[in-house]
Amino acid sequence: MRRHVIRFSLVILMASLCGLPVLQGSGAAERVAALTPDALPEDMRDLHIQEQYVPNAFKQAGVIHSLEGFVVVLHRSTREAFLGTEGDPIHENDEFYTLPDSRCRLRFTNEDVVSLAPETRFSVDEYRSDEQKAEKTSFFSMLKGKAMFYAMRLFRTKKKNFQVKTPTAVMGVRGTKFGAHVYWIDEKQARSRGVQVADSGRGMGPLLAQAGGGGRSVTVVGCGDGSVGVNGTTLGPGQYYNSFTGTVGYDPSVLGGIEGATGGSGGDEGGEGGGDTGGGGGDNGGMVETLTTIIQTQGGEGALGGGEQTVVLTKYGYFAALLKREEMSDFLEDVFITKNPNAFGSGRQHKGESIIDSDYLIWDGGYTKVTVAGSSYDPNTTLTTTVLSNGRGYDFLQYGQWEHSGFFTGSPTYRFVNYAWWLEGYAPPADIIAQQKGSISYSGEAYGTMYIGVLDAVHQLSGDFSAMANFDSASIQDFYLHATDPVNPDFGAIISGGAHGAIQPDGTFEITGGDWHLHVPGHSLDPSSKGAHGRFFGPSVEEIGGDWGMVYEPIGTSPPYSYPVGASGVWAGKKNK
Repeated sequence: MRRHVIRFSLVILMASLCGLPVLQGSGAAERVAALTPDALPEDMRDLHIQEQYVPNAFKQAGVIHSLEGFVVVLHRSTREAFLGTEGDPIHENDEFYTLPDSRCRLRFTNEDVVSLAPETRFSVDEYRSDEQKAEKTSFFSMLKGKAMFYAMRLFRTKKKNFQVKTPTAVMGVRGTKFGAHVYWIDEKQARSRGVQVADSGRGMGPLLAQAGGGGRSVTVVGCGDGSVGVNGTTLGPGQYYNSFTGTVGYDPSVLGGIEGATGGSGGDEGGEGGGDTGGGGGDNGGMVETLTTIIQTQGGEGALGGGEQTVVLTKYGYFAALLKREEMSDFLEDVFITKNPNAFGSGRQHKGESIIDSDYLIWDGGYTKVTVAGSSYDPNTTLTTTVLSNGRGYDFLQYGQWEHSGFFTGSPTYRFVNYAWWLEGYAPPADIIAQQKGSISYSGEAYGTMYIGVLDAVHQLSGDFSAMANFDSASIQDFYLHATDPVNPDFGAIISGGAHGAIQPDGTFEITGGDWHLHVPGHSLDPSSKGAHGRFFGPSVEEIGGDWGMVYEPIGTSPPYSYPVGASGVWAGKKNK
């Protein structure tokens, strides 16, 4: 189809005012009508703005995910411009300007999302996403307007570099949700100030206009999840920074105003952070860690015309460990798992509970100290030599091992069996669980550690897991876990035979029923105590994971196996395609 070009000249304006067919189709006519000269910054008024997407040699970075109103997209390397529509590709070195009463949401291939408020000028300076190396780089700039940034912190990504520049601020992002408002004290100065493009056009980024001639740029930054470093200052959740006053304060309405302006759920307007309104937003002794993302829905109304939903995920974790007692010989003392997942966050502690009795473990938030408490210990014995190993990761959960090198002093002496196991991830809220329909199958991995008392034998276990989640009946069905020692497969643990669980409104469940066995050479042992728990992770329940544990205790005069055996670990999986 022939490409149509719009020129801002008297002839075109007269034609549009008279209803002449400047462009074919009623939709095109409506788009032309919105593009009056005063709707654009002065330096963009001489552009040849085309009706539809213009291909570009720079790498594709994402798409225009949703649009309310009009957005002008400029390929800065060629000065080609077009009116964007939903689904149009966006490229590195592109610039965007949303017209009055317009909002635009950009989704990048690495799952980062940027939402633009009306009259916002935003650029993609540099963009790289390397899945093989698990690295991503996102460098953006803003000259004017309001924008919300949702920087997805996927566990599979090991190296992240997310930065936003304005004329008066540089934001290095360590969080997942933040907003920026850039405005000029002399608005006329801002309208005439363009983004200058590097001559090479090779994506080196814009040279942001410098303040001067009576105009001064102001940047206000509000932090939602995680933290944001701005001009040498680190902001926590609820804090804001104002470049004009240099103020750092606590006022969540600053971010709420930015989010509302972009079409999100933060409200219509908020403060501009003009003064210090409160405390520092540091460790409050109970803050949970969250991650905010945006998902595409099958129906219903979204913030920008339907089909979108903002989801706040909360970080939860599970822990599994074996404890032994050293006397004349080594005995299996206890098996610990997490029966209720722990919410992560500043100042929070994490609990693991015995599957045998009422004893429990407490880990501090820094993974450096573990406390054993209960009737068997004197009291609250603490170990401070715990090392957290590197974890294996999916997108929304990760898991790994702990190595414990110390011991609990006293009589007798207690030690953890290496390794202990942990799993943590970002879990969806109850309303997301309620939206799920039908059945989803999951499969993945299972890991654990087996300990045989008296013999003081340790076996590392690995294997697989699978299950079916039926959301119509709120049940986990056919839960299967099998983990063995790769060196000697005669040692292992298995859960099979139709093990199942009831999905709770928050997405957690406990596995019961079925057949549970601990395997040692020549014996399949029925555990005297056992447990397995889990929950869903990810904004669309993409992933699943939890813990498991079993213990066999020889009872009677002729038990099938003479030594106590314990095993515990974690399991994790993803939706099957």
